[in-house]
Amino acid sequence: ILVGGTGFYVQALLGDRPLAMIDEEPDPAFEAKWDAEVVQNGEGKLREALQAVDPISAARILPGQIRRLKRALLISLQSGQPFSSLQPEPERLYDAKLIGLNTDRTVLYDRINQRVDDMVKTGLLEETELVAQLPDTVTAKKAIGYKELFPYLDGQVDLNTATEALKQASRRYAKRQLTWFNNQMPDIEWHDLVQNPDEIDAVITETQSFVSG
Repeated sequence: ILVGGTGFYVQALLGDRPLAMIDEEPDPAFEAKWDAEVVQNGEGKLREALQAVDPISAARILPGQIRRLKRALLISLQSGQPFSSLQPEPERLYDAKLIGLNTDRTVLYDRINQRVDDMVKTGLLEETELVAQLPDTVTAKKAIGYKELFPYLDGQVDLNTATEALKQASRRYAKRQLTWFNNQMPDIEWHDLVQNPDEIDAVITETQSFVSG
């Protein structure tokens, strides 16, 4: 039983997505250009650039996986072939029951907003101060939850503005993540346990039946 929200690793575990490494020539200027773009404007233009040369990889790579987006784009440009075409065709190795949790968009967004408020109250700012001291190359400094609060720590915006930016980024990420799961894992079984909590018994029963064969 694997629990979590990172679809790429679920795919890798099931065999749907290879983990084979493809070496690329280092390109500091390329890295610096796209790192600056992502810090300033998010991943939108980076993903658009990858979409233009390799739409398959652009669809496969989860939101927020900046390193993978850059790597796929660089290899596609260097090789003259889409990064996805250089990987072996995936084949699922295991029979799996995939369960997804979702709810009405309005309810989901309200819960995301409340979660951000709770995180800020319970130490997110202190955690962000620690992350801000790390080298700029550390992945965490580009992660949703920290980078939206850096302007507040720098005195550029007030806390309410920074918090609202974090809520918006989190809502957008949730929307993109749901789209990705629907596109990449069409056999996933979605359940709304927020508005239909009684469904949990059926989910448990069906899962036990699946596991027992």
